[in-house]
Amino acid sequence: CFRTNRGKILPKLINPESTKLLEIAEELLAVFSGSVGAVREKLEEATKQVLDGFPGNAVVGRGLEKLLLDRTEFDTEVKTELADLRQKVFFHSSALLKGKGEISLRGFEEGVAGDLKNFQSEIAHEIGISAADLGRQLYGDLPPFQQVLHFREMTGTGLLHRYNCAQIQGLLLRCEAMTVCLPESGAARLRQLLKYLRFNKLLTRISFHQKMEKTLVLEIDGPLSMFVNTQKYGFNL
Repeated sequence: CFRTNRGKILPKLINPESTKLLEIAEELLAVFSGSVGAVREKLEEATKQVLDGFPGNAVVGRGLEKLLLDRTEFDTEVKTELADLRQKVFFHSSALLKGKGEISLRGFEEGVAGDLKNFQSEIAHEIGISAADLGRQLYGDLPPFQQVLHFREMTGTGLLHRYNCAQIQGLLLRCEAMTVCLPESGAARLRQLLKYLRFNKLLTRISFHQKMEKTLVLEIDGPLSMFVNTQKYGFNL
């Protein structure tokens, strides 16, 4: 989010000391901290309950949630056993439906509750697991059912500062250029900065400031100054 003022684009920064925003941040952090071992669907339900309690800060709340999701590790490993389970379900379903006759099949197709429940129980029995386990495992590799493995902790104030940082990063992703003034920077830090610029293949013009002594000016081309690969260049910036 940003606003324009006299030809300048300004990010909509938040106050990291705001009591209301700190309350939202702390509640979201508590939810994420306690989510390890749960599934993504339950985590998102819990965060929705938190955000629903602060309707006046919905946009900021969603932004904070996104930042916390980026700090959360989910179990995205492809599980071959789930694919094998689905194959068994399809095989036994086909065999079971063929043996039930047209009357039972018609009830199943029409969604009759009793027929569906019995059908699920029979499939689970054929595979050798309970109907409840079958329901949990059948789509266990889909995003809503991915397990939370780890969450990188942070403070509420740190989260609000991270939100402001992300606002600035959003502008850099679509800017034409960025000018950086470095007054009397140490040689070691300058070498490190130039190393990062070269490593990320950022086009930079370096000169001395005309009015300030011992001040370097770095003019770094933004992604919109390029005609190709603008998104990739923006991420590097």
